[in-house]
Amino acid sequence: RYSYFKAHAPAVPDIGDVDYSFGDVVASAGVQVLNPGHHNLYVHFVQGFRAPNLQETTVLGDTGSKFEVPNAGLRPELSDTLEIGARVRRGNLELGVNGFWTKLDDLIDESPASFGGESEVNGKPVVQRTNAQSGEMVGMEGSFEYRNGPVGIFGNATWIHGDVSSADGLTQPARRIPPVFGTLGIRFHPNHRDFWLSGRLRWALRQDRLHSSDRKDLRICE
Repeated sequence: RYSYFKAHAPAVPDIGDVDYSFGDVVASAGVQVLNPGHHNLYVHFVQGFRAPNLQETTVLGDTGSKFEVPNAGLRPELSDTLEIGARVRRGNLELGVNGFWTKLDDLIDESPASFGGESEVNGKPVVQRTNAQSGEMVGMEGSFEYRNGPVGIFGNATWIHGDVSSADGLTQPARRIPPVFGTLGIRFHPNHRDFWLSGRLRWALRQDRLHSSDRKDLRICE
């Protein structure tokens, strides 16, 4: 697949007109072993290409937990992801598990900056979106569903771990990575009926691997 993006913003403060366009070829490939009603085994490789948006390149001002300054020189984020997974059914029980590894290049992150020669504005740090050197994420997800007649119990859990490295060699947790989270629920679905009833509990554990900007976000940390 060939992806192409073009953007224009006139008279951006401190920058002027912003014009940029990016294009690149991205590929994907996969193999599946299917046995309908019994199992599904798969391996996928996917490349990603995300161009910066206008908010990332032109934002100027207080955005809540920080004061941002624009950067018209942002480049696209590139990613390579390998995913391996399986779904298996045995009688009334269905189990699923998958894992992924993603390598990120030119990841768009935040770096300390200045505005009017100051590193803080109204007590909030000045930051600028920049292309970090690299990033890496790994994750796993498991799920189950057990059905006995019209009643089914289901649930899933997800774990994600991410790190980013800036151009100066500093490595820290990636921004906005969720904690271990999942659901647990029960479903009532009578055979040969067009309705069902269900209830579910959503849960999450504590997240203590935080990016420096997350620690300054009052919605995340006091």
